[in-house]
Amino acid sequence: MISKSGLEDTSKSSGKVEPIKDNGNNNKNIEKNHFKFVDLFCGCGGFSRGFVEEGFKPLVAVEIEENPVSSYALNFNGKIYERICKNGKYEYILKENYFQLENFMSREEIELFKKINNYNNLNPVIINEDIREIHAIDILNFIDNKTIDDSNNTLKNNEIKIDLLIGGPPCEGYTGANPKRFKNPYDRLYSDELGRLVLEYIRLVGDLKPKVFVMENVPGMLNWQLWECIEQEFAKVGYEEIYFHVFNAENFGNPSARKRIIVSNIHLNPEWSENKVIVRDILEDEYLFTPNKNINTNTGTNINNFDENHDSKINEKTSLNLNKEQSPLPERISKKLKDTKVGSGAVKFRASKGSLENYILIDENDISDTVMGQRRFIHPNKQRLLTVREQARLMGYPDYHILAGGLTSTYNQVGESVPPTLSKAIAKEVYIYLKSLED
Repeated sequence: MISKSGLEDTSKSSGKVEPIKDNGNNNKNIEKNHFKFVDLFCGCGGFSRGFVEEGFKPLVAVEIEENPVSSYALNFNGKIYERICKNGKYEYILKENYFQLENFMSREEIELFKKINNYNNLNPVIINEDIREIHAIDILNFIDNKTIDDSNNTLKNNEIKIDLLIGGPPCEGYTGANPKRFKNPYDRLYSDELGRLVLEYIRLVGDLKPKVFVMENVPGMLNWQLWECIEQEFAKVGYEEIYFHVFNAENFGNPSARKRIIVSNIHLNPEWSENKVIVRDILEDEYLFTPNKNINTNTGTNINNFDENHDSKINEKTSLNLNKEQSPLPERISKKLKDTKVGSGAVKFRASKGSLENYILIDENDISDTVMGQRRFIHPNKQRLLTVREQARLMGYPDYHILAGGLTSTYNQVGESVPPTLSKAIAKEVYIYLKSLED
């Protein structure tokens, strides 16, 4: 069944994004919501962020990349586990997070951060592993190891009922921006290495049997042949009726364009935002936390004291705290800007001949183009690139969402995630449905 929502934007260009403050509103749903969820392909936590802010509690998250795992753990008070082979058997061991909250903010800011995030009540397990190596019993074992029969590695019973399973499998196999995408839609799902990860998501949905699942992907999945295949795959694991929704994130208060396909076993009809948020709204606001503290004066931690061999070494080029480090424009793009009339809409540039239009001078009076990992946005009034934090704001991230890693990694984490504004709107719908099952 196909449900198309949010294809056109009928809201007006008005409204103002207020700086994040501790006004108590962020936690208003925490007490009433007791539902829990699992997040597959969790990334830095954009999809989870919206659900957490609606009171949902993350139990387990799965992600293969190290820096996004660190981000997720920092934001939601998580513990990271990795899978190792010991004496011929696989087991999970606790993995130390290279980053700590003290790397990003002062002690006073940490206390405020924890309060806003309901931090101490969140303690998910993050499995840092390829999802193809993950099985339902691994996830259930972390939730409650009493459900596992160690003698034969099978479930004793079906005591655990997972309320919700969310996830956004990699989109490279389906997006039209990928020039190497298979022409045949069937090959995108069944032959492409990354495209097949949708099947891994479906496999775990079938094994975990959540009351609700929500899967996110790109509009490139809007192909009737793919619809049929995906419907058949979900039917094989026990979900006969599924819904394909088309949502534009800007209709839910996101200041950048992002059309997404949301697949679920329930019909979702989230309420649109009353106001349209534009670029100027998010660039004018002050930040909640103090920017540019690569050295924490409270603890004396110096950027040179970290492991030099670590992939995400903290150095002068690493954007910590609020990822507010400013980067100059490449000379080739800077020269082009001199002849560009500002204020006439977004202007796109290619970094080199034959490349994609990855440098975009955004229009402050409109929403921005879609944020992608490899895209860099040019400030509408200053001859510089947007900082990671500014780009995160374009994706609807609150200022208190931490991004761990170097500049390239943090830009990518933002561009490859689900806008929290969209996930929060979806979370409200899921909550209503799950609550109705109890009434």
